Amino acid sequence: MEPLNFSDPRALMARIGWRIRRMILRLEPKQFNEREFWLGMLALCEDWYDGKIEHLYGEPCPKPEQKVKKSTKRLSALWTYHNVVERGTNHYVRNLLLPPDAFDGMKLLDVGCGPFGAPLCYTGCQIWGVDPLTGIYRRLGYPVDDWDDRMTYLDVSAEQIPVADGFFDAVIAHNSIDHVDDLPKVAGELKRVLKKGGIIRMQVHYHEPQSCEPWSIDDDLMEQLFGPFGIQKLSHLTLAEALPAFATRTDEFMTVWGNTDTVYRPGVPHNA
Repeated sequence: MEPLNFSDPRALMARIGWRIRRMILRLEPKQFNEREFWLGMLALCEDWYDGKIEHLYGEPCPKPEQKVKKSTKRLSALWTYHNVVERGTNHYVRNLLLPPDAFDGMKLLDVGCGPFGAPLCYTGCQIWGVDPLTGIYRRLGYPVDDWDDRMTYLDVSAEQIPVADGFFDAVIAHNSIDHVDDLPKVAGELKRVLKKGGIIRMQVHYHEPQSCEPWSIDDDLMEQLFGPFGIQKLSHLTLAEALPAFATRTDEFMTVWGNTDTVYRPGVPHNA
């Protein structure tokens, strides 16, 4: 447990408040910090929706004709962000380097899918999103069960996925595997649930361990854990290159790994 700093009264009160909230919610520190992030995201989405901030993680605030109207401003903001950013900009497509129809007719698993239904940018497939924060998303007000009938949220960790062996045709992970508790166990579980010859594609964040991202991943660890999938590294960018909104973090990297050599970039025909 991190010691309290009695030399800074403001920081001390903030830390005490953090501990009290965590005890009330009965969450472990990692899960509590993740909850705090997604709670803050709700307010940011509303400010972005209202035009109080010009950009949210590099995405400009919505035009009037893009705004969705729901029963509350919060739901309106979340649905607008879902439509305009998560599905509208196809950032999964852009970051995983696979075209929208890459999983047509398949059963697709998204590891650590988040609350916005982002993998729905992939067309013609049934999607299962595994995320141990799903219950928290629901309690915070994210409409995770309403985005689309094609997507099912599983409120479980990726270390133990309640499906039969070889159930999925494809697995994706978008900037998420560094968040898991037991990465070797996750790698083994993905090998179990992915059918023989199935597709795996991951965007992986390389950085020093943090409270919500406890794994420091590098090429050697990726090859050690995911080598049996036949993966290769397809892209290696600084975090600033991959996500300009984080331009100051030049000592971190975003890599893309997969077991197919397809590298799709929007605007360039992927069969060229």
